[in-house]
Amino acid sequence: MPGSPYAARFRRDLPLAAQASLPPESPLTCRASTGARGWAAVPWLACFDPRITRSMRRGVYVAIFIVSARAQVVLALQHGAEDMLDRHGLQGGLQALSARAQNLREVAGPIPGLRPGPSDLGATAPLPRGYQAGTILQAAWPAERICDGTLSVAFRDLAARYLRLVDKGAF
Repeated sequence: MPGSPYAARFRRDLPLAAQASLPPESPLTCRASTGARGWAAVPWLACFDPRITRSMRRGVYVAIFIVSARAQVVLALQHGAEDMLDRHGLQGGLQALSARAQNLREVAGPIPGLRPGPSDLGATAPLPRGYQAGTILQAAWPAERICDGTLSVAFRDLAARYLRLVDKGAF
């Protein structure tokens, strides 16, 4: 995996494409991962406002999860999972993430086309379970529909809404 050309392209090209779809003045930083020590159960792309967070460990951000087992892509307004799981253990962390996501749903308000979390990423490992519990709002696309433009539009709309919420101090 560390030497995989696919993984290298995923980590390099996906964030560049996401960044290019945002307005030029956008402060968001986009990163992607196929896994740190091996192939991730759920590869991801995430866009962070550095005023809130710079990683998926903590804070609120916009994420796209690749659910290969279902040939699906999930767009989410997300709360970072890893720090909560480290701090509270698996069960306590999942409960804390679920409660935090519920509170943040109320802050974010409804967003057309997105439904409340938790998401279903089809994974059983602790970190993906944390991602599922930390999903504030989400929508899913079958893989065969990701090129029809609806995911791109939803991503840009969610990123813009996220930035407005950050500017208001909501997170």
